[in-house]
Amino acid sequence: MQRFTQLIRSSFLLLALLVPASGGYSQNLVPNHDFEVFTSCPEGFGEGGALLCPPWQNGSLATADFFNACAFLPEVEVPNNYFGSQTPRSGESYTGIIVLWPFLPWREYLQVQLDEPMAAGHLYQIEYYISNGDMFCGIQNMGVYISEDPPPSGSVATLEVEPQLEANMGFLVDKENWTLISGCYLAEGGEDWITIGNFYDDSDSPADPSCNPIDQIAYYYVEDVSVMEVDISTLDLDLGDDVVTCTPYEIDPGVDNVSYLWSDGSTEPTLTVTQSGTYELTITSGCEVGIDEIDVVFDGVPFGVDLGPEEIIICEGDSYGISLDPDYGDYEWQDGSTGPEYTITDSGLYEVSMDDGCDVTTDMIAVSILDLPDFDLGEDMIICPGEEIEFNFDPELGDFQWQDNSTSPDYIIAMGGMYELIISNMCGESSDDIEVTEIQLPVVDLGDEFVSFCDGENIEILLDEELGDFLWDDGSTSFFYSISSPGTYSVTVTNECGAGSDTLEAMLLDLPIVSLPVDQALCPGQTLTLDGNDAIGDYIWQDGSSDTSYTVTVEGTYSLTVSNECGESFDSISVDFINPLSFPDLGADIALCPGEEYIFYANIPGVNYTWQNGSTADSLVVNSAGT
Repeated sequence: MQRFTQLIRSSFLLLALLVPASGGYSQNLVPNHDFEVFTSCPEGFGEGGALLCPPWQNGSLATADFFNACAFLPEVEVPNNYFGSQTPRSGESYTGIIVLWPFLPWREYLQVQLDEPMAAGHLYQIEYYISNGDMFCGIQNMGVYISEDPPPSGSVATLEVEPQLEANMGFLVDKENWTLISGCYLAEGGEDWITIGNFYDDSDSPADPSCNPIDQIAYYYVEDVSVMEVDISTLDLDLGDDVVTCTPYEIDPGVDNVSYLWSDGSTEPTLTVTQSGTYELTITSGCEVGIDEIDVVFDGVPFGVDLGPEEIIICEGDSYGISLDPDYGDYEWQDGSTGPEYTITDSGLYEVSMDDGCDVTTDMIAVSILDLPDFDLGEDMIICPGEEIEFNFDPELGDFQWQDNSTSPDYIIAMGGMYELIISNMCGESSDDIEVTEIQLPVVDLGDEFVSFCDGENIEILLDEELGDFLWDDGSTSFFYSISSPGTYSVTVTNECGAGSDTLEAMLLDLPIVSLPVDQALCPGQTLTLDGNDAIGDYIWQDGSSDTSYTVTVEGTYSLTVSNECGESFDSISVDFINPLSFPDLGADIALCPGEEYIFYANIPGVNYTWQNGSTADSLVVNSAGT
């Protein structure tokens, strides 16, 4: 069926033709369309903001250029200038923009506000002329963006908008002539600005392959821009009668040499459909438009029965419901049920067949039941210096979160503390914790290396029973030990991290026995050394001195006290000094007559006597000659 719907259905018509559109034209809405009105002659390349040919302005922070015959510098004169040689299409002015600079994110745009906004549903012919700079490459992407307000731009890079009109003429490389870019636009209403340039990134803006690959800058002169309202004219289009089918159907409009736009966005001359619906085609040629639609109804379902994803996972206790369209056909499930609704609560493979009247199709779905994450950190543990406890869980268990917010399924513990892991999946979360106690090697200290005790006493040793397992040299295993006899004693303590040991020497300490000599009499000049006969203990002499020996040089009473842990002992001695001896004087030699006697007297009392004949009397009777 033939029909013509309002063009407002399409937001734009994408055309780029060298032939003008049919129908009448109105006034040009572009102010200063040929750039002949200017505020001053150009003194150099563009400097940003408004151009010298108002109300034209830069569409980005990158600057377009204004060329005029009155320029002060040859770089911006016409016809010869920095970018080449080109005579204005009209008047003495034109503009120019860089549209590709591969080594910089650089785009220049021309932008102007129209004399009046576009009217909704009205068709506008948009034209402008370009010429490729002599020393520069050509590209394919020259377009026009039409908007109510200027597109936002805060940089020199590509504007992030999609142009409604594009050249679509291949590489634009004519350097001698002016090339017309023309297209039609169906207004939505209120559009008041046009922006001209390249709206694609470098990756989508290939340069002419004949250009030097090292220097592929693209530059175009721009001249004579126009936006004019034109009459809407129609093209004949007939998609035929509505169709009822069981098989894919190709819609062929039978029209050549036009542009195609189907309601699904495709632009091919024909459209093959596989499901019921209304399909619309818009054809354009210049500014002529033709629109028609056709209804296609499928008795069958060309795409067949569809259960959705091939595999799903549900949580324990949940169910998965499948709802099929009851109008598509008759259903039969693997268990013999025939309804379009089906509820799954168990894992397994489920299959359904559908008879749509044209064909029987089948589909199946695999269902798995997912439990909450099941894992165990184990019992509380101990860790020794230098050791590590490593956990390695299956990453498929779910999402991991440890107490320190790490999210790896692998975790290493190197010190004591409380550790917790939460694993979550689509069905919920599970958690477990473990306490790790860090212990050291046993440090055993029996005290001093040498200890002593008295007869009848014991040395009691009490160690920390938490150190580990005890083993004394006599085989006992208690943390308490009693020593009652001298000897060498040792203990070894073992825990989960190793063993430690210590040794002591126990010595029996006797009660000190002090024995000083009997009282003494010394001659002048003599000395007497006293000692404690190696008694073990602390020595205190009568004068408070504490040496182990004492030298007597004067007469008096001397005493010694020796004490130790086992008690003390005391003894004393009296020392006298004898007066000096007088030498015996027997007088002068004598002569005796025969028969006479003579008695010699020593006359030294208090001494011992010994005469030459061995006599020890205090006198000697002499009656014979001699000495």
